[in-house]
Formats: sequence, C-alpha cells, structure tokens
Amino acid sequence: MPRTTAIYIRPSPGHPVSAEAQEIALRNFAEDQGLRIAAIYREASLTQRARRDGLAARDRLISTSGRQFGTVIISSACRLGRDLSDLVAAIAALQKKGVAVIVAGPKMAGTGSIDWLTMNAARQSYRSEAAAEGRQRARAQGVRFGRPPIPADRLAQVRDLLAAGHGVRPAARIAGVSPATAMRVKTGALVPPS
Repeated sequence: MPRTTAIYIRPSPGHPVSAEAQEIALRNFAEDQGLRIAAIYREASLTQRARRDGLAARDRLISTSGRQFGTVIISSACRLGRDLSDLVAAIAALQKKGVAVIVAGPKMAGTGSIDWLTMNAARQSYRSEAAAEGRQRARAQGVRFGRPPIPADRLAQVRDLLAAGHGVRPAARIAGVSPATAMRVKTGALVPPS
C-alpha cells in the first residue's frame, strides 16, 4: 500500500511559481515517489487580514496531520511559514506528530531534516527578489525612490553665492542646502542647470 501524503500550497504575489503550477509540480512529485495524496491544503487569500490572522490552511494541515497522512510535500521551505520562527514552529509541530516534511522544489529537493541556514538564506533571497520586482513595477508606474532632487533654483543660488565670494558654509546656509551639496557645486560634481 502506498504511503499517504498531503500537499501544502501557499500562493504569493511575486512568487516565481503560481499556485496552480505548484500543485501540478507537487502532484507529479508525489506520483514519481509512489505517494498517495490524501489531501491538498491551499491558502485561499493573500489579503492583509489573512496575513495578520495567520495561515488557516497550514493550521488545518497541522491539526489533521498524523491521522490522515505521514508526510507533507511543499514546493519551497519558505512557503510553510511567514518568517523563520513561524517556519520552525510549523515544522516542530509536524515533527511532534511524526510527520515528515518533503521539500520538492527545484533548489532544495530532499526530505527529512532541513538545513536551517540554507533555508533562511533561500527565504531572504526570495524576499530580496520579490522586493526588487516590486521596485521595478513601481518604477514602471512612475514612482521615484530615494531622496527628492535638490531644486534647480537652489543649486543656481549656491553657484551665484559662491561666484559672489561667499564661502561654502555661508552659501549653503543661505540657499538652504547642506555644505556637502554646496561643495559639490563648487567642485563641479553637481552642475545646476543654466
């Protein structure tokens, strides 16, 4: 008789693999391993409230584990928890019930014990990639990051004050800019528009 397993799917905006693709890949993995799928747990919503209230499907998975299935297949370790402490607690709860976690993703295929440092690095890498994608989308919509540019009239005022014989600090104070900005204007590293 084949061993039984559960599949856990957590969609996330910006995650490189959609929920549907995760399910197909995990079903194929289970079939290749000779595992019978007892249940599929899928997080339904990604709203702020759902993030704040927790992972309902994951909590159901933990509460029914051990009775219906002996393993859980996930596509990536970062899918099982919102942060490292949440992930550790989830895996500890599953292990307490004698349930093995199988990470069937392309980067971290394997079973049993998970290297926490590798997993944390993968989670941070995913967050960095997701943040970079978010910044790209924002830039495409016209959002500007960083400090606002110094108005051209202030730079021109600094240039004129320096040309009139004022020092860097007095010119900066009068124009309302930092002495470093005034020095960049003086050295030509920051050229005000004419």
